[in-house]
Amino acid sequence: MAVTSIGLLDTFGDWVVDFNRVGSDVGDIIQLETPVKSNLVSAINSIDSDFIQNITNTEYVRGIADSDYIKGIIDSDYLSTTLSTGGIAANTTITDDTTTNSDFYLTLTDITSGTENTLNVSSTKLYFNPSTGQLNSTDYNSLSDRNKKENVESLVDAINVINQINPVSFTWKDNGNKAYGVIAQEIEEVLPDIVSTSSEGVKSVSYTQIIPFLVQVIQEQHKEIQRIKAVVDLD
Repeated sequence: MAVTSIGLLDTFGDWVVDFNRVGSDVGDIIQLETPVKSNLVSAINSIDSDFIQNITNTEYVRGIADSDYIKGIIDSDYLSTTLSTGGIAANTTITDDTTTNSDFYLTLTDITSGTENTLNVSSTKLYFNPSTGQLNSTDYNSLSDRNKKENVESLVDAINVINQINPVSFTWKDNGNKAYGVIAQEIEEVLPDIVSTSSEGVKSVSYTQIIPFLVQVIQEQHKEIQRIKAVVDLD
């Protein structure tokens, strides 16, 4: 009957190749028939925790390549090395960076599920600067397909809405850059649907949704100009 060997180090720093050995440095006696995988799993689950505490490098678990084989190792203290299939490791540290004045590139993929081994960037077409908070791209399209919309209605009295918007210039507190725009709290009183509030209470405005009101105002002004021209021509 064959005996399965597992690559673990004993307390003397030697590889344990025979679990039939008896001695305090080896611990539990384990004898398995091969190649039954379920027996191997059960055996590893039965190993005393003293065997596992020194497993800090994947080289200590030679031959145990399948995560199913290490079901008994559930404490991160016993397995400090991150086992990853590629890409971003499970214990990658994320830092909140709002000060670096440099370009960062958003990663791209062409799949929506599964495992991705390769990530792409577009260095001259899409990038972000943490210091300014500026996202740069060559072009940007908003989804606007009729088939994705319902309750479509024409805007009315757009001029009244525009007249309530207060355009301002200002300076960003975090980087000192001058900019132009509106105040979210003021817009919220006029067009609450285009103002969002984060979990931290910070408000943002969807500027693109102001465009339809501007378009209607221009159209109405054009009609008014044509009406005035017609009156003047009659005179």
